Amino acid sequence: MLAAVGGPDPTRPAAPVEQPAALPPANYAVGNSLDDRDLADMHRAARAAARASTTSAPAVVVAEQTRQVSAPPPAPARKTAKKTSPSTTKSTGKSTGRVSRSTRAAAAAAPADGSRASVVIAYALAQVGKPYVFGASGPNAYDCSGLLKAAFARVGIHLYHKSDAIAARGRPVARSQWQPGDVLAWPGHVALYLGNGQIVHASRRGVPVKVASVYGAPVGRRLL
Repeated sequence: MLAAVGGPDPTRPAAPVEQPAALPPANYAVGNSLDDRDLADMHRAARAAARASTTSAPAVVVAEQTRQVSAPPPAPARKTAKKTSPSTTKSTGKSTGRVSRSTRAAAAAAPADGSRASVVIAYALAQVGKPYVFGASGPNAYDCSGLLKAAFARVGIHLYHKSDAIAARGRPVARSQWQPGDVLAWPGHVALYLGNGQIVHASRRGVPVKVASVYGAPVGRRLL
């Protein structure tokens, strides 16, 4: 069977259609000579940059959190202890560091003429604030007779460490004639008279040596 003149021969296979060459990327400049390996390297570099941008921020956050956790806590503020000078105490026998008004008044009223009475009174007032301990006569603690024994020893007068024995010493003095340095005696207790209705004594357990007002009806004895 003859083919039509000028037409294609149906018995022959069709010639392959030539495909157009692949176009370079949009950012490919004329005159570049990139081959397949260059393009592959570019794609790998782009993918690596994308991965790095997605992981760098979390890494910074983790590092910051690690620093916060590992940071040591701030050191606590140090407290500065206040210094106090022991002079008077509470009923517990511990020093409060304060001088009572009565002690200051007694010290101001005490004779300062260098007489034996002034020496005895000055020593007794210096013991204010020290604890009461039965049977003690200083220098760190006193009972009532121990305080007077130590005070009068400063002027060479020896007293027994017993309140009844001290109350029997010297000569009696009427209340209207009491003078600083006289001994005032109650049953089982003695104190040193300071003048102006004030005494210094070691009264009882739990109460330190202190200045107080005269109470009751004591008997006055003059030893100086």
